[in-house]
Amino acid sequence: MIEHQEGTPDLFPVVVGGKWGHIDRRGAIRIRPRFEFASTFAQGMCAVRSAGKYGFVNPEGELVIGATYSDVRLFSEGLAAVEVDDSYGFIDGTGRMAIALQYEEAADFSEGRAAVKQNGLWGFVDRTGKMVVPPQYDQVFGFAEGYACVVRCRGTARTDAYIDRDGKSALCGPWERVWPFHEGLASVTILFGECERFGFINKSGTLVIEPRFDVADNFSCGLVSVAVGERYGFIDDHGQYVVEPRLEWLGRCTPEGLAVAIEDGRFGFVDKAGIFVIRPQFDMAEGFSDGLAKVDVNEKTGYIDTQGRFVWNPTE
Repeated sequence: MIEHQEGTPDLFPVVVGGKWGHIDRRGAIRIRPRFEFASTFAQGMCAVRSAGKYGFVNPEGELVIGATYSDVRLFSEGLAAVEVDDSYGFIDGTGRMAIALQYEEAADFSEGRAAVKQNGLWGFVDRTGKMVVPPQYDQVFGFAEGYACVVRCRGTARTDAYIDRDGKSALCGPWERVWPFHEGLASVTILFGECERFGFINKSGTLVIEPRFDVADNFSCGLVSVAVGERYGFIDDHGQYVVEPRLEWLGRCTPEGLAVAIEDGRFGFVDKAGIFVIRPQFDMAEGFSDGLAKVDVNEKTGYIDTQGRFVWNPTE
């Protein structure tokens, strides 16, 4: 399954007449729609599907790695996971099999490590294919800022922990659940009676924002979306409210200084102060990336700029 990554600037996937291609930031078609599916770009290549198989094209729309794979992930750190006959391996930018097909599942490389699944359990390999963390976990997150979140399940019991790049246990604490680090902080939950509350730790494992939230996202642009009850707001890295919890939902702030938010069941965009600068009017919206945001209107998808103007009118 293709997962979204930040795309190559100016290239955005669109659908015309049931076929996928790409537009630039002005809304001009750059890659003619002719594929069954097309992803965002990562490291100069985009995954496409043709005749039921996946391959990769460059920004000129040239098929540089043939469509021969049952499944692929986007390129990261020079390698991409691919599936052939129910086994995953990794190819390089020329299409050469750099790490042999041998895994049940495989994720993207991050900080020199990629999660892979063997015999039902997850471990991590390096870019040479060496298994640096043997498969032993039921769930893992990719490495971020030096640590990975890992989960072991035994019956109904679940244990969350952090490990370093060598697989050694790190940052132990009285936490129920843990999430990846972003901007030096990570959300964790602590149990109070029968209720879990979200707080944040730093990279020393010190609880620096007390657990008092019902939901918490990851930090981005110095802010993080949190919920108290059923309302969302922003706090800063000191745990102080920048936007009091008053929104129906609030996404991550992007470098454009905007975040997706919901009011009366409709999607719009707020600034860092929580003020709607693009009024709630969409059925769905994704965060801005490279100056454009994908939005849905009446089951059709388009792209808007930071002023809320359509550069690509909603299509199928």
